[in-house]
Amino acid sequence: MFIYFRKSIFRADRTIKVYLLLKYLIKAQLIGCTSKRKTI
Repeated sequence: MFIYFRKSIFRADRTIKVYLLLKYLIKAQLIGCTSKRKTI
């Protein structure tokens, strides 16, 4: 049971990291789009 618990924590940690990465990429894209509009 302890091993299963550790595995689930590891999986959740990975999911959170992927989610944060996607969030960061989306934010970067939005900032890039707005900055492009400002320059044009």
